[in-house]
Amino acid sequence: MSWYAIYTRPRHEKKVHLQLTDKKIEAYLPLITRKRQWKDRKKNVEMPLFSSYLFVNFDYKYRFNVLETDGVVKIVNFNGVPAVVPDWQIESLKQMLTFPKKLQLENYIRPGEIVEVIEGPMRGMRGTVVN
Repeated sequence: MSWYAIYTRPRHEKKVHLQLTDKKIEAYLPLITRKRQWKDRKKNVEMPLFSSYLFVNFDYKYRFNVLETDGVVKIVNFNGVPAVVPDWQIESLKQMLTFPKKLQLENYIRPGEIVEVIEGPMRGMRGTVVN
């Protein structure tokens, strides 16, 4: 079994996550809390960290069970090959989101560089800079 990124219809991430969980398929939807304002009120809302994406752990030969879920568009792939997300990246993402208020953006690192956090709540996490 491997982790795969799943692309969903817009604003269907939570619904797809619930349906997959009901099917006993392991799914991970990273959520962050954001303050939203309407004309009459402000409210904290849990939103997906990656719009239209979630991660699913399954054996690829059973992919149709995932693909037939309402709201799932496709399994993310590159040149026709399904993109496997390493376990350590999922664990790093989970660890990172345990302290969402301590995250800060830095812009001195260039895309393509491999980086490792050396202090703070995300110490030991590694990744490749995309942008």
